[in-house]
Amino acid sequence: MRRLLQIGFEQVGSWRLHEQELALELTRMNGHRNVLYAFVDNAGVLYVGKTTGTLENRMGGYLRPHASQRTNVRNNLALRQLLRHDRAIDIYAWADPGMHRIGDFHLNYAAGLEDSIIRVLAPPWNGARSAPPTVVSIEQPIRAEPELNELPAPASSEGESVSTFEVQALEDAGVIRAAPTFDVTLGKTYYHQGFFNVPIKFSGLFPEHGTQISIYCGDSRTLIRATVDRRANQSNQTPRIYGRASLANWFRLYKQLDETAKIRVVSTNEIELA
Repeated sequence: MRRLLQIGFEQVGSWRLHEQELALELTRMNGHRNVLYAFVDNAGVLYVGKTTGTLENRMGGYLRPHASQRTNVRNNLALRQLLRHDRAIDIYAWADPGMHRIGDFHLNYAAGLEDSIIRVLAPPWNGARSAPPTVVSIEQPIRAEPELNELPAPASSEGESVSTFEVQALEDAGVIRAAPTFDVTLGKTYYHQGFFNVPIKFSGLFPEHGTQISIYCGDSRTLIRATVDRRANQSNQTPRIYGRASLANWFRLYKQLDETAKIRVVSTNEIELA
């Protein structure tokens, strides 16, 4: 935590329980955009995330998560479980002042810092696919909460985190739906140019044209930033996902030409590639 304070993070609020539901107390930076945020308890930094929208909207996404937004569901579950054990959880944040530019272009320091902070601090709720269960033990059953399936989706869906065990248990209990998946055959164009088209059946799961999304690749969850293009396929405007050189390099390292890649839609702005 000391290292986050040294670069300008400050306490902006806290999580608490109200009638056993997650409640938010946000006292500062409510309307700030391009924000890095951290969930912190007396054991240290639990989770680090970022938002390009307002901090208030991003935190609101954790309060009543839609079942299909796995990051929000996982963090909501983990936060409530710690709070039920009387663990105080504070929210710290750092807002990009927007003063850093290269020519006409804004350099988003929040986006640039996130990966480095996660790599150095290794918060237990980030990198959930490889992290051991940190909140629920295997002997402790998870109560199904079917009301999650009836909740509206929040405006934002950025972020990451908790354990594979918890997610699988929730899926098995029917609390959250398994994330939609589809296969892509890596023909020459996809393979060498670093992009792929989304089948029309899954088109509605992706954001609007020009939006940047995160692709987490392979078991190591290598992060590649990609762009959604809905103008390339003019007949039906289905998304084309451009990862360009970074994605093409990953294909060459881990896939064979004409091999099938599995795409898992984690949230509106996050997909996994295996």
